[in-house]
Amino acid sequence: MRRLRFFYRRFKFNRKKSHFLGLLFLLCLGVSIGYAFLTTTLSIDGAVNVASSRWDIHFENVEVKEGSVEATTSPTITDNTSIAFSTILNNPGDFYEFNVDLINDGTYDAKLDSIEITPT
Repeated sequence: MRRLRFFYRRFKFNRKKSHFLGLLFLLCLGVSIGYAFLTTTLSIDGAVNVASSRWDIHFENVEVKEGSVEATTSPTITDNTSIAFSTILNNPGDFYEFNVDLINDGTYDAKLDSIEITPT
């Protein structure tokens, strides 16, 4: 009997506890509904059109610098993205130098990361 009285006194609900438990229940319910609302799948249908955009990067204006050795084949621009030339460097200190303009006539910004020289 004593144990039952202790249990009853220990877990006896009064108005403050019942209001607190009711608010706690409502808070948990609100958080659950809010979480379910925020994690729903959002579907957006539509189309995007990009008009008049183009990629056009090419070489122009090859100019051989003075002091260079003579080229067996002068530099020529092939397919606008390659330059072909041929030269023979016989002595130490020989060099073949030319300038070329790299033109961006497209509508996209471009960045030159590297230049590839392929000897044949």
